[in-house]
Amino acid sequence: MKTPSGNMYQLRLSAQWGRKTIGLGSDRFFALNLALEVDESIEECRTKGKDVEIDSLKELVKSRRETTPPRVLKIVEKDDLAILWDNYVTFHRSKGAWEETYVLTHIKTVGSLVGKCPYQKLENKQEIVRWLFDDPKRSPATSKNRLKLIVAAIDWASKQGQISRHWGIEYRDLLESISIKTCQSPNDEDESNIEIFSVKEVYQILEALKTDCFSRFKGKHSQYYKYVYFCWLTGCRPSEAIALKWENVDLSKNNIKFCEGRVNASGQIIEK
Repeated sequence: MKTPSGNMYQLRLSAQWGRKTIGLGSDRFFALNLALEVDESIEECRTKGKDVEIDSLKELVKSRRETTPPRVLKIVEKDDLAILWDNYVTFHRSKGAWEETYVLTHIKTVGSLVGKCPYQKLENKQEIVRWLFDDPKRSPATSKNRLKLIVAAIDWASKQGQISRHWGIEYRDLLESISIKTCQSPNDEDESNIEIFSVKEVYQILEALKTDCFSRFKGKHSQYYKYVYFCWLTGCRPSEAIALKWENVDLSKNNIKFCEGRVNASGQIIEK
């Protein structure tokens, strides 16, 4: 409805008692979300066999308009998993909750899976789980870890009021019901029994790198000799060795300070 001060949005309800109107305010996005919430309330009453009271609906809208600033709520298709995931990622990235390496590895990977998933309706939870776990390229443990992030997004959306709360509860219960059995092969060794290289073996490896005795092309292995030697002598991580700066090296005291790292995350170099 157009007014001298701008557009005003209304919700019109038709029933046996006639047409009723509820004012939703001037913000289009907020009004649409209020309309969705009223629709859910009516559907809930209908499912439970209760009468729909217009005064109760007006009170619901009034309370939301008083407590929720405009444009806080986002329009969400309740059955669209991809939109829920995008909202979840956007919110947490805006809050700085994740490191960039985590986003470029775990979040990006799961986002790609969500986009490819042929089942986008939340009602198809069994099909979503089956699709995740049927991929032979992923181990069951990896598939469950991917599902954990998807469930976290659904649970977050339900707590934010973007979808009904029961979805978050149902998916959390589903996740807890999935048990991953890990079978250890007889040939697998316990971590406590792993045999590390002896000093003699380390020098043999270094000599092989230095002389390129196992390299098909000259220079292919020898270029890593000093790098591997340095990592072995200091015990530092590869990412720490790559990020090391001269300002953190004190030759007079034979002291090296490792305080930075540089890693390759999905083709992007991240320093931390």
